[in-house]
Amino acid sequence: MDHQSDMGAYGENSNTQHNSGNYITIIPVDYSRRGYPIQAEYQYNEFRSREEYYSVQSQKLQAEVNAHLYSVSQRLPHLSYSPLGRHNEWDKHDPHKPLPDSKESNSSDSLEKSVMGSSGSTASSSSSSSNPVTCVYLMSRMAIMVEMSSEEVPSCVTSSRFLNAVLATEELGLNTPSSRSLAANVFALWMCSPLLEIQLKPHHCPWRIWSSWQKLLQKYGHGSESRRGKDQPVLRLQRNVFFPKHLEEGIKDSRIQELLYEEARHNVVTGRYPLESAQAVMLGGLQARVQLGPYDPHRHTAKFFREQQDKYLPQHARSGRWIRLLPAGRKGSPEAKLLEQAQRPPAAPPRKLRHKYLSHTRTLPTYGAAFFQGQIEQPVRSLTSLLTHEDIPVLVAINSNGVYVIDDTESTVLLGLLYEELSWDIGLPSDENEDCLPCLFLQFMVVENGLRVSKILQVFSKQAIMMDTLIEHFAGEYRKRLGQETPSEHANCDYHSDSGSISLPPLSRPDSPQRRLANKLSRLALATHDGRGHLLGGAGDWRSARHHPSWVLPKH
Repeated sequence: MDHQSDMGAYGENSNTQHNSGNYITIIPVDYSRRGYPIQAEYQYNEFRSREEYYSVQSQKLQAEVNAHLYSVSQRLPHLSYSPLGRHNEWDKHDPHKPLPDSKESNSSDSLEKSVMGSSGSTASSSSSSSNPVTCVYLMSRMAIMVEMSSEEVPSCVTSSRFLNAVLATEELGLNTPSSRSLAANVFALWMCSPLLEIQLKPHHCPWRIWSSWQKLLQKYGHGSESRRGKDQPVLRLQRNVFFPKHLEEGIKDSRIQELLYEEARHNVVTGRYPLESAQAVMLGGLQARVQLGPYDPHRHTAKFFREQQDKYLPQHARSGRWIRLLPAGRKGSPEAKLLEQAQRPPAAPPRKLRHKYLSHTRTLPTYGAAFFQGQIEQPVRSLTSLLTHEDIPVLVAINSNGVYVIDDTESTVLLGLLYEELSWDIGLPSDENEDCLPCLFLQFMVVENGLRVSKILQVFSKQAIMMDTLIEHFAGEYRKRLGQETPSEHANCDYHSDSGSISLPPLSRPDSPQRRLANKLSRLALATHDGRGHLLGGAGDWRSARHHPSWVLPKH
């Protein structure tokens, strides 16, 4: 099988909108400014249904796994990622160079004998046999080593088989077939690097995707050519982006909850789950009580929490560098608040503390979302901002509730829209200007000066097609829950003008729980249309398009 058929989820043909669940979710981690050339199109033709994520034949697959694969749990040094996603171990191992025991770097045999990711040399040295070994990383900084028998062809082993082998290991503690079957639905394997994150389908072969990584980086990864050449992915166990949150809330298995907790903790600390500083401290205190156990006054001091605050708090809730020159433990400081949380009596065992942590994070708007890197225009409000004008890097979080544009460095939701109040479309670069990035248009209604007008935000991203497909899928699920496949005539009103057609969604329900989200519209460069679709005003690129807005054609 060639790579084209194996990577079917990346298809960008006319069937994309009608196969909203058929794709691999890509989240690039490091994003540069706009101006990347659009790479040649890859055509992938093999699509599979979303139901594959929920109909894993665990018993049949487990029989296949037991025949040729076995798992060994082992602590391995985890790759070092900074909050910006930069990798500090680039030179440990180059996947394009042969390992010490391989003869030719270009041969398929040497490729199959090497180990995926920078942990390759570690895994090879820790195994006494010559069988291929694959490391699957957990969010808890553990790794599961999966060794294949000599009869296996690594490039033909599917993601579902690797997943079942990992779930069967003693280290995970999923002792019953029912718990392993449930975990196979809750989690999926992801191929991740600082530049790209991909959720694998059950039929995908991780070794094939790994060998095609440079091609994927050319199309979807942002970064310099030298950095892309050094980029090394690892295989990671993470939450399945399609698994419904309401089903997750009913899971009682403590081991599955522990895996979910570790991922939620990671997303909180890295700023992917925006929350207030007080919430961050509360969650950091819960995390400290889970990881550190009972309070030890000789060890768990204010100085300890100041030095370790990057492990418990997102960036916006930590002490500044200059504040660290002051004595630790000042009243109101982050370390003092963490210490106060740690000193509380352990009224519950770690299992219940993790459950409390998850219960809180599930109320956050971006929980369970897929994250995409993008950039938005910064509104010009003064001469200084005009001289220093540049786009703002953002994360676009998409889940079953809605679409959220967030600033992860400040842990702030700039714009949060539910599917009931959202229209969207994508814009692809024209033939005349191939250096432009694709963009996602998000349209919503607001009441401004007593008038009901529509606003449109433009998000520039090479991931626009991926975002569009995922939004289409979740919006379709929302329409199904309402008992309708397409919006009714009274739900969306189309307004036509000489310059184009604008689809305006209704205002959200005033009692919607997500309305508590305070959108930061003043920080966004938005276009404003009246009820007839006429452009009233805009910022940035919208100013030059005032008389030619026909390229803004939201169709959803």
